[in-house]
Amino acid sequence: MGKEKIKIKWVNNGKDIPLKAREKANVYKLSDLAGLCDFDTSTLYLVRGLAGKWVEHHEMYHYTKRHPTKPRNPKHFALHELEANMYAYKKTGQPAHILMHLKGVWQDLAFNTYKLGERKAKVLIGQALREVKAPQSWMEDYKKLLQW
Repeated sequence: MGKEKIKIKWVNNGKDIPLKAREKANVYKLSDLAGLCDFDTSTLYLVRGLAGKWVEHHEMYHYTKRHPTKPRNPKHFALHELEANMYAYKKTGQPAHILMHLKGVWQDLAFNTYKLGERKAKVLIGQALREVKAPQSWMEDYKKLLQW
């Protein structure tokens, strides 16, 4: 873990996460936000009803690895997200499926943060899934993403 101990704060919805932390993380869609790590305050925000134990492990992995919220290199962004998911999966067996998470990563890569376009974003996600040795269920979700 990092030098300081991380605080875990449960919130009722994404709006309850401080605006500064959301802006720094380039959060675009609050309705899908289940958790967020704020490195500035060493606080892990988890949204009641959306964040299961796997989300806590996912965000804790980002904190432990000191992943930048949005790395400059889009390949690193995709890889960091899937590494964090894989860590959570190994710890909890969840998430069994990640289609919605893949769609979020794809939107950040294709349109929001990196503006790579649809095809290149999907290619980067596929490369990251293979690199983390994703379970078969995640690869099935990736196939659905490709068709979407």
